[in-house]
Amino acid sequence: MKQSLKQYSILTVILLTAFFLVSCSGGTANGTQGSPFIGGMEGVVVSFEQGQPMAEVYDAGQQVFNVQVKLENKGEHTVPKDRVKVTLGGFKEESFQQTTATLTKNPSSYLLAMKKLSNGNTQEGGPTYVDFPNLNYNNSVTGSQLTLPFRVTACYEYQTIAQSTLCVRKNILSPTPNGVCTVGEDKQAFTSGGPLQMTAFKTAPRSQNTIQFTFTLEHKGTGTLHKIGSVCSANSTGTASKIDDGKIFLKIDTGLKGLTCTGLSYTSTTGTLYQGTLTYRDAPIQLNCVQTLENLNDYVQPVTITTD
Repeated sequence: MKQSLKQYSILTVILLTAFFLVSCSGGTANGTQGSPFIGGMEGVVVSFEQGQPMAEVYDAGQQVFNVQVKLENKGEHTVPKDRVKVTLGGFKEESFQQTTATLTKNPSSYLLAMKKLSNGNTQEGGPTYVDFPNLNYNNSVTGSQLTLPFRVTACYEYQTIAQSTLCVRKNILSPTPNGVCTVGEDKQAFTSGGPLQMTAFKTAPRSQNTIQFTFTLEHKGTGTLHKIGSVCSANSTGTASKIDDGKIFLKIDTGLKGLTCTGLSYTSTTGTLYQGTLTYRDAPIQLNCVQTLENLNDYVQPVTITTD
C-alpha cells in the first residue's frame, strides 16, 4: 500500500453499465452512540458520472465521446491517489481506439476520508473524478444497433481501525463485587468506517494472570479483498492470483506486553504490538488472543485492532 507507507488491505470494486452503439444507417435506438468513529460499511464508492458514457453513440468512427468515473470515499481512511487504480473495460480496446495504458488510470487527487468533527457533525471528503477521453468506435455495426458492456474496476488500499477494552482486576478469577469493570463479558466493539468491520469483542478470565479475548471480523462492504500490492501497486499487472485473495495484515495492540494470538501466519511482536496475516474466506472470521498480565490492579485497558 515509493514512499514509506503502511500496508493496507486491497479492495476491488466492479461497476457495470450497458452501452449502446447505434448504426449510422439504422435509426435510433451512522456511528454507534459513544463510538469514536463515524462508522459505516463503505469505503470507496464508484459510479459513472451522469451521461458518461453516453447512452448511444454512432459507429464507424463518426462520434468521439468521453467517460467520466466518480470516486467517493465514504469511509474514514484517506487513500493516496497513487494507491487507487481505475480501469475501464468490458470491450475490445482497439475497437474504441484505446490501449491498456489509456484505459488504466489513477485519480488526480487524494480520496479524502470522512471526518467526525468535535461538534459531532460529519465532514465529507468530496468526490474525485477519473476521465477517459476520446473514445471512438471505429467498427461498423451490423443491423440497427449493438449493445456492449462498459465496466469500471477500481482497486484501492484501505485501512480500518477497531477499538474495545479489557478489564483488569487484582483478582482475575474471583474479583470483588462492584468493581470498576467486568472481566468476562461481551464488550462494545467500535470500528472506523470501511468495508471490513469488527462485529464482536468478548473477554473471559483464563487464569490468575491471563485474560482471553475473542473478536470477529466481517467484510460487510462491496468488492473483494486481496493482499497488499497484489493488484494496485505501480508494477502490478492488475490481476491478483488466488493465493493473494482475502489476505489481511492485522495489528493488535493492547498496550501491554505478553500478548499472543492464534489464527494468524507470519506473526511478529514489537513491544505491545502483535501482528500477522490472516486469510478471509467470504464469511465472518473469529480470532482468539491471550493477554498475560504483570500489573494486577483494577483498571480498564484499551485495545486497538488495525486491519491493513
